[in-house]
Amino acid sequence: MTGVPDAPWNIHGDQQVRPGMLNFAVNVCQPDPPPVVLNVLKAALPQLASYPRQADYVHAQEALAALHGVSPSWVLPLAGETEAFDLLSRLPWQHVAILHPSYAGAEAPFHNAGHGDIVHHYLAEDHLPTLPHQCDLVIVGNPVNPTSYLRTRADLAQLRAPGRIIVVDEAFMDVVAPAHAAAATFLPTSPVYSHGVTSAASAPTASTQSLLGDDLIVLRSCTKTWGLAGLRVGYAVAHPALVKRLTRRRSPWTVSTLSLAVLSALPQTALQEELAAIRTRIATERDAMIRSLTKAGWRVRLPASGPFLLAQPPQYSGTVEALRLGLQERGIAVRRTDTFPLLDAGWWRLAVRDATSVQQLIEAVCVLMTEEAGEETLV
Repeated sequence: MTGVPDAPWNIHGDQQVRPGMLNFAVNVCQPDPPPVVLNVLKAALPQLASYPRQADYVHAQEALAALHGVSPSWVLPLAGETEAFDLLSRLPWQHVAILHPSYAGAEAPFHNAGHGDIVHHYLAEDHLPTLPHQCDLVIVGNPVNPTSYLRTRADLAQLRAPGRIIVVDEAFMDVVAPAHAAAATFLPTSPVYSHGVTSAASAPTASTQSLLGDDLIVLRSCTKTWGLAGLRVGYAVAHPALVKRLTRRRSPWTVSTLSLAVLSALPQTALQEELAAIRTRIATERDAMIRSLTKAGWRVRLPASGPFLLAQPPQYSGTVEALRLGLQERGIAVRRTDTFPLLDAGWWRLAVRDATSVQQLIEAVCVLMTEEAGEETLV
């Protein structure tokens, strides 16, 4: 990452993970890309001697447009969702509102470009704030990172105002249960690509373009769900006029050939079936994880809809940060939360993991708390 390394907006979960650690700190949903994605990448490897082709870019636009029921001109392939925030930071804004708790990396490009003075934080947990009339850009996550809270589309529509652009970060929406996502997402999946593996509730009930209008930019990431964080793959869907504004100062060839191949393949039956399986696994593991943590005396922020949880270990005489550092020494990484604006170090964001891994975390925390209690008794 660029900019000041220890600035809160430049701190990411992967910086807290060493090779071989039990990783609860990073929200990538699987350790390796699934075979169906690896096959797509292998097929594109012979093209790497050439620059990314315009034909491949257009193909990705057409595939994603069909997936979400919009025209290709509404689709912007990205070198990871984070590229959208970089493109936004190059445009002139008066007042940028970021609703927190939220992904701090969204504001990093603004600070790194010297525009941090126009960025303002607003607390938005169960209720959305009233924003000043001069606010012309709003960035909001859904589901919220790090709380896993899912807002409805109707709630987010309240943020709309004349002259204001709303950016909805739906990085984890593809793994939200379809029955819940149907009332939350601005990018329903076209029924022709459901193939019987997603709920009928995921089919658009109104035109996606009508939902978006000319003031909404919706972002999607492919890196977390598909285990492709090292490749950087994402896309935005917005009115063509907004797409043109975003790309006016864009560097050429930012989206790689391999990234375009993945984006073009997303509507394929094999990938949609794999996505349904990933979604089911995450929901099952998340429910089991909530039960295990709660039974062990942890606090968990509910309701939770994403592939991560905001959790607090049982109370004891020491600090949560001391526990986190102790876990690091024992090879377990959890995501600190004091770098999320309007949160403190009293919580951790935990990626959803299997029951065995969760039990290891619970037992390690118990050992650390017992050891510290013993040391205090000796003193």
